[in-house]
Amino acid sequence: MKLIKYILIAVLTMGYASQVSAKSKPVKAYLFGFAASFNDSTVYFTGIQEVNGAYMQEKSKFLVNRDEYSHQLRNYLKAQGNNYPTCVTSYAYDLKHAQKEYDKMRKKYTVKAKNRFIVVDIKETEFKYEAVTPDNDDMDDADWKASRKAKKAELKAARKAAKDKKPKGGHMGPPPMGGGMPGGQR
Repeated sequence: MKLIKYILIAVLTMGYASQVSAKSKPVKAYLFGFAASFNDSTVYFTGIQEVNGAYMQEKSKFLVNRDEYSHQLRNYLKAQGNNYPTCVTSYAYDLKHAQKEYDKMRKKYTVKAKNRFIVVDIKETEFKYEAVTPDNDDMDDADWKASRKAKKAELKAARKAAKDKKPKGGHMGPPPMGGGMPGGQR
């Protein structure tokens, strides 16, 4: 199970690079999904699927909204009765590279794991990735920075307004100990 955990952490960290700060363009991507649950030894693989209309960041070459593709797989598995799947979606922009990654990952759970995992294949007729359109597709770096600056200014103004609404005069704390009598006695 430690092997699954390390692989998932490595794959997830690769995909969470800055996604909103660069322009993106539509491309053809090849995706495959992997899912595991830490509650049992079953792992799931989708086949490699061609997705037209996926978006790639022009600068970093990352797949935009990759987490949304993983959520699609997770929702499918939850509908099938798998309550706590951890899903990862891998991608490539050419089939040869996608096939190489797929074979490498699959080998870890079939050959190297020596039958410690039950491998379930999800057919494309059962589950198919849908292209995800990015939220901030038209924003370039300058637009994104300007919108962030405007949001920070709004937040600062809201904090100042909330501070101005507080009553002036000092904090009224709890009553003194002992009922306020001299020496603290009653």
